[in-house]
Amino acid sequence: MSGPETGNTGDTTNTAGAGAFVGGQFGHVHDSDIYLVGPDAQPEDKYRVGLRYLQNGVPAKARDLITEAVADGHDSGEVAFHRVLSVLSKRSFRDLSSEDHQELRLLSVRAHTYPEDEWTKALDAVFVLLACLAGQNNSSEATVDALLALPSEQRRPIIHHLSLMITGGMKEGLWIHTVRDAEQTVHGNGRTERVWSYFEPVPIGARVREPKPSSTTSWDLFWASVWSVLLACCAGTIGWAALTHGGPFVLLTCLLAPVAGYFALHEALLWWHRNRLLQGGENRNLIKPRAKAPPKGGFADRVDHDFEHYFSKYAPEPAQRRQWLDETAAVRRALRDEVVHLYRESEVEAGRVRWLIRYMARDVRQRSRSDRPLDPRARHGAGAMTKARAVFFSALTAAGLMTVVVTALFHVPATAVGCLLLAGVGARFALPLWATLISESWRVREERRESEQIRKERGAEYHRWKSKLERLRPTEPEMEAWLNADKTLVLQHALSRYRLSWHEIVAHTFLHVADQPCRRAMVPGGAWRYSKYVIRLFLVTGEGVRDVEARLDFNKGVVGRREFEEFRFDTVSSVRVTEQSRVSYTLYLTLNNGGPREITVSEPPTDAPEHEEEEGDVEMVNLDASGFFHTRRILEGIAAEGKAWISRDRDRRDHKRPGSYPTGTDEQHADEGTAVVRTEG
Repeated sequence: MSGPETGNTGDTTNTAGAGAFVGGQFGHVHDSDIYLVGPDAQPEDKYRVGLRYLQNGVPAKARDLITEAVADGHDSGEVAFHRVLSVLSKRSFRDLSSEDHQELRLLSVRAHTYPEDEWTKALDAVFVLLACLAGQNNSSEATVDALLALPSEQRRPIIHHLSLMITGGMKEGLWIHTVRDAEQTVHGNGRTERVWSYFEPVPIGARVREPKPSSTTSWDLFWASVWSVLLACCAGTIGWAALTHGGPFVLLTCLLAPVAGYFALHEALLWWHRNRLLQGGENRNLIKPRAKAPPKGGFADRVDHDFEHYFSKYAPEPAQRRQWLDETAAVRRALRDEVVHLYRESEVEAGRVRWLIRYMARDVRQRSRSDRPLDPRARHGAGAMTKARAVFFSALTAAGLMTVVVTALFHVPATAVGCLLLAGVGARFALPLWATLISESWRVREERRESEQIRKERGAEYHRWKSKLERLRPTEPEMEAWLNADKTLVLQHALSRYRLSWHEIVAHTFLHVADQPCRRAMVPGGAWRYSKYVIRLFLVTGEGVRDVEARLDFNKGVVGRREFEEFRFDTVSSVRVTEQSRVSYTLYLTLNNGGPREITVSEPPTDAPEHEEEEGDVEMVNLDASGFFHTRRILEGIAAEGKAWISRDRDRRDHKRPGSYPTGTDEQHADEGTAVVRTEG
């Protein structure tokens, strides 16, 4: 299975000027509680959710939850390890505030109180790395060796979350391993066969139009009974007169005529019933010109588009596509109206019923190939045998009645004539009423039976499609791992193109946003993920900035067009962030030799996620996941100070070190109080 059985997604396409990148407009929220933290959540649950946020690229939320879990008494070497990573993830060393350094120093002291295991060894390796970055330990090779010696369960998170921290020779030693892991990950776990399912909307359950209630009333039954009594009395009088005055032949006729009449009425009624329903079905399926087209982009308009797409896609032969569309126009309209009627009232997003439209198109094609009626609800005229039986039994009945009537007229003419007139009046009103009553009861029974069959077939298709999506849909860690692998390979390509080594890189930052038009989806509480990205990479060296823009087809894991630009520090005029609201951010990078470059990092979504999180909280998660905060800090620092930003940062490291980080190599960490005094001194 290589991809979804879908065509155009129907998502809205934004337009923007050159250099602008906009967020997705329409998306899907998966039904998942992996980020759910109740008001009475246990500390273990808070930690578990915080760990998921960390693994899925939202360190700020992870830090808050893990800190709460520790404050509530859930603490261990593993918890402390992930707490440290949440502080450092997606940040460079220069981004750490004095409060961050103080928290890290206290954690480094506290680390020695945990039982020694793989997590405490990894935690100590992190603090050795921080000590190296702070200038306390210049042995970067030993630091790299210590990291590489860790088990992969601890080593990979450290390298990933501290990717912006580790620079220079230390980064050079780890980079080959990072690239190798990315190359193995980028198409791993069946990415190209599975990613599409993440962006498929959660299908809505199968629905079927209920049969129309019977159009007859109790009054119809009452009057049918009254006229039937009159008809029966008159027929009985004529029959009795014939029996009393006729011979054996008349007696035999009187016995056989009612039997033949029963079969004649049954077959004739069935014939009439079929024709009645056939004419009614044709009237229902008749394409009537619309007074006006449905609103553009609305539910009905999207359903129209999907019906046109799938009936064209499933045409038996491409050469006969136009003929196929003409032949199926009536049933297509009927099925389209049914879908709109069944789901529109619930304000359902059109993508959630696409599975049903696709199934309907395939079903019509299969019916056409097997010479079955295209519309499963269609009624057809009575068969030849029904018509033959109706004619045969009607002829026998007519002959019998003629014999009885003639006999009665010959012997009691006055009584026979009167009864015939009254019988004709009774039959005139009784027969149509009974025909309608019986036909309606047959129709309701047949439609209920057909509705149940259709419900069963659609339900089976719904469960098949839902199960397929659940089986293929990637997890959040898988989506994050693929995106990180993509960014790593974009960075490797940029380093190769510019022929830069990590010794020359002062800082780097990623900013990834949606590349419209695209599809998007999210897990409640998590960040939006897109089927297409624009990945922007800023490489800062001692002489200037390299700006790399790569367009990523996330479904295929393929990077398309790349754009490269370089500018010196002194050409950056200003960096400005405009916050239109809590959920709308635009970054403007202005150079001396050109107008401002507009990057719309986030904008208000037009569809509201179906969960209880505040709108601003959701967007802050998206901003954190996109790398916006670190990118803004770097660009604002360059715009404010130019090349002096690098010198000032180095001076701050050399002359204003944030204190020491006690590690496992220190011999004086046995007493926690002494260590705290030393670090604060």
